[in-house]
Amino acid sequence: MMSVGSAHWLLKGGGGVDMAALRDRMFGYLFFDTAYELALPFVKGQALNTSFVVHHVVGVAAHSVARRHPSSPMAATFAPYVYLAEFSTVFLHLSWMCNLLGKTDTALFTINGSLGAAAYLAFRVFLPPVTFYQLIIQERRDPPWVDRFFLATHAAFVALNLFWLPELLAMIRRKMFPPRVVAPAKKKKTR
Repeated sequence: MMSVGSAHWLLKGGGGVDMAALRDRMFGYLFFDTAYELALPFVKGQALNTSFVVHHVVGVAAHSVARRHPSSPMAATFAPYVYLAEFSTVFLHLSWMCNLLGKTDTALFTINGSLGAAAYLAFRVFLPPVTFYQLIIQERRDPPWVDRFFLATHAAFVALNLFWLPELLAMIRRKMFPPRVVAPAKKKKTR
């Protein structure tokens, strides 16, 4: 829902959506998801996914600063694009559900994965450099530390998205071109 709200906000030129409420919901989601990621090693014995934790901690920090500076032009430019990037997460969660249910050979999984990859490329690979450029060239009205903070936060998100890109491409390659299982060669009988 946050991604749909952000798209509406961007298309309407910043009107029609309560960005403060949207920001608070995203803050809550990120706070919960951070706690969840930190608890997984203890509850399920899984390894800590450091990149997810960094992603969520950076997001919580960005939302904390945005909440303290609600009239910040930098936060107003930054937040909707971050929420658009989260649009790809919807597809990721549906893919995880299909995987857990053993439904990876279904049309739903394939279509969902294709849409998710397209959303990832559009909103996490191609759009962020444009957004970063917009953040750099916009008029500075925030305290200097707020400007630098949002630029650094955005750079961290761009780096994480590019870090995850090879993993996404490898998953697509494995799905499209599964490894062939070759039967072992029969041994010839010797006398």
